[in-house]
Parts: sequence; structure tokens; C-alpha cells
Amino acid sequence: MGKVGRPRSSGRLCRSSNHCYSGNVQIIAEASPRSPKGPTVVRRRSQEVTGAVRIYPRKKRLYTIDQKVDVLNKYVKWREEGAHHYTSPIPDLRKKYPKMGPNYARELYKKMLRIGTTENQWAPGRPNGYTQETWDEMVRIIREHRERQKKPSGKTIKAELLKVFNSSGVPSVATINRKKNEMKFRTVKVEYVPVINKKKMAERKEFATAELTLLRASSGKHKKWRLTVYIDEKWFTEEKPAKAEVLARADSPLGNAKFKSKSKETKTQLTKIMYLCAVSATHGPIGCHRLDWSHHVRFNSKTGKYEPAKVDSKLLKPLWKKLHKQAKDKFGQSHDIRIVMDKAPAHISKKTKEWVKEAGFDELVLQSPTSPDFSLLDASIFPTLEKECNDCGAVSVAEIEAAVKKVWRKVDIAACKKAAERVAKNMEQSIKLNGGNYYSEGRKRSADVL
Repeated sequence: MGKVGRPRSSGRLCRSSNHCYSGNVQIIAEASPRSPKGPTVVRRRSQEVTGAVRIYPRKKRLYTIDQKVDVLNKYVKWREEGAHHYTSPIPDLRKKYPKMGPNYARELYKKMLRIGTTENQWAPGRPNGYTQETWDEMVRIIREHRERQKKPSGKTIKAELLKVFNSSGVPSVATINRKKNEMKFRTVKVEYVPVINKKKMAERKEFATAELTLLRASSGKHKKWRLTVYIDEKWFTEEKPAKAEVLARADSPLGNAKFKSKSKETKTQLTKIMYLCAVSATHGPIGCHRLDWSHHVRFNSKTGKYEPAKVDSKLLKPLWKKLHKQAKDKFGQSHDIRIVMDKAPAHISKKTKEWVKEAGFDELVLQSPTSPDFSLLDASIFPTLEKECNDCGAVSVAEIEAAVKKVWRKVDIAACKKAAERVAKNMEQSIKLNGGNYYSEGRKRSADVL
């Protein structure tokens, strides 16, 4: 209380406030009272002054209970009559109560609905310190949001704390944020990494062992397997999905926030621009075709509308012959060409296997499940494609299509060979881990503590 606040330039009370200014509070140890019109002078309290500092009593409230009831009755009656602006009681009320603001009656009405009275609610204020129970509850809230892959702000945490404690016992947003920093919480981006069970690990090891041999063979009995086409789909959305973020400390386990099922991807397939891409580890890019949903729709009984149908064998059927012709032009021959795809539903159907054979491909190889690190496209080509498209600032369908075409032209033999080298390293690492995923299974887990 050693300093006196600066009064506002007008020197009048705010019409929309029921409190006096800090300039109306005086300290009995001052040499002389402040002049309301004079310049602001900051005076230090004399060291010789002893005893408690006394403060002048607060001025009375601007409106009594009777005045508030009068304002509220007229405002409620006006609302019941239809709240027409030309019959509004506000102008007359402001003449009767000159210091009343234009929104005072409305805020008074909201207060009445919220707490059931128009009386002033005096609170004792926040305590000087908070118990450990308060901070334990804050940690619980952070953990709960982390399981849902969300990063709670100080405002969100305060709102959650108000559900447990009284308002006087809940820290302010600034205090909560300061405590988060003291407890060394940091923002961590969620990684969508699949969890691999023992069966999938065995399949991954078997596939990696066989494919690694064929991928690196360039002569002898495996020469024909140099004629391999790697195929996969890549989708883009008009609105770029933001990566999930959570709060965690250095030793915090990420739990469910670290892993995500593939169902998240399939739920977003209704709003997408999808391309079927094909590359060769030795001959470079084969082709990139946008999937056409113009006549591939389904009826949604819940919405009563026709929506894009899921990716199935029927949607991919027109592309197999196109891809075989492009591969034949690249390889210089039409026989001994094999294709490798993941185990998406559209790839493992009997119809797809039948139509792939009819198109002229000699063999269809299905990639081991949960193995994006074994695909030339997923491991290298697609991340580069998406990054460069995002750098172009593509947002609309037309912009994305133009960006994809522009970036795809940059994919050459060198890029595909580089992707093959990366996949080979991934396979080698996976074989050492008995089919494990080198970016999850090889990592030690922290204890379940914060």
C-alpha cells in the first residue's frame, strides 16, 4: 500500500462498475491528500511512521437493493412482452440512474439467473498458498487429458478444479501455469506408432528376411525380382489435420497417447483426395493416379444423403491395366513383373487378386501387417511428397492436385533408390529385433509416475 494508483483521465467513476477507483483510497501517513486534478505523485512512506496502516472505508455501492429490483423488474417485463427495441426501458432507466451503463440491466438479469439473487457476493479471496491436494488434482486432470490426446490450458485446468473445490480454493490461471512450469511439464507431440504383437512380429521378420534378399539382389537367379512395383494409396484432406499435443514431464509415461489404432485414418476417408502411387526401387517412379469417386458412392441412411464409398476393389479396378502398361514401358518387358502392396481390405480381396492377374502382373505380394517402415512409399516417398505439398500452401482441391502433380515430377530414380536404402536399413533393424518395430519395441518404458 506504499503507492497510490493513478486515477483515470476523466476523474469520474466508471458507469458500468460498482466499485470505486484505487485513486479514491487514501493512506493516513501521507504528508498531504492528493488533488484529484493534479499530477500523479508517488510518495514513499516515512520510516518514522509506526503502527498499522489505516485505509479510508470504501464508498457505498452505486445501487441499492431497491434500485436493482426496480431495474430488474422493468427489464424482465420488457423481455416478457417480446423485447422489442422500440419499447426498451433502458433509455428511461439511464435517465433515472445516470451512472447506469447500457448493459447493466442485462448483466443484472444474467446474475439473477446464475446465482438466484442480486445481492453482492463478497468472497474472502484466494489463500496465500494451496494444499498438495490441489496440485495432485491438477496432475490428475493433465493425465486425464493426456489419455484423450489433449493438452489442457491453464483456463481448462481451472474450470476442472472448480468442479472439485470451492472458487476461493482454486488457483488463478497465472498461478496454475506457473505451477506447471515449476513441475517441469512440457508440450509433447503425439506420435502415431502402432503396437506390434508377437504374431505380427513373426510375420514382419519373415517378410523382411525374404524381401531384403530380393531387394538387394541385382543378378543371378533373383534378377527377375528387380522388376518389382511397390503400390500404395496416399490421401490428402482440404484441412490439414493438426498433430495432437499433450503435457508431460521428462519421466512421464505417454501410455495411450503414444499409440493410435488405424481406425483414425479410415474415419477421415470421407473427406479426402486420394492418389494411387507406384514406384520401383531400380527404375524410379511408375505412376500416380487420382482416385475417382464421382460414381463410387453409397447411401447413408442416417443422413439420407449419398456419400463417397470406401476404398474397395471396384474403385481400384480401372487402374491395374494402366499401371501394368506404365511398368512395361519402364522395364522394357511385360512379363515377370510383380507388385507389392499392404494388407488393406481393397488389396486382399479375391476380386483384386483376379483383376491384377488379368492386367498382366505375374505375382501379387502382400506386405506384412503394420509395416509402413517396409514400404518405399510410406517410409520415404510419401513423407517427402506431403511436406513439399504443405510447403506450397495447398488448401483447396485444385491447389492440392496441382501441388501433387508438381511434386511427383520431382520423384526420380535417385529418390527411389534412396527410399530402398532406407527400407533395407529398417528391415535389417527389424530382423535384429525378431520382427520388432525399431522405433517402439526397442525403447525402454518409464515407470508409471509423474
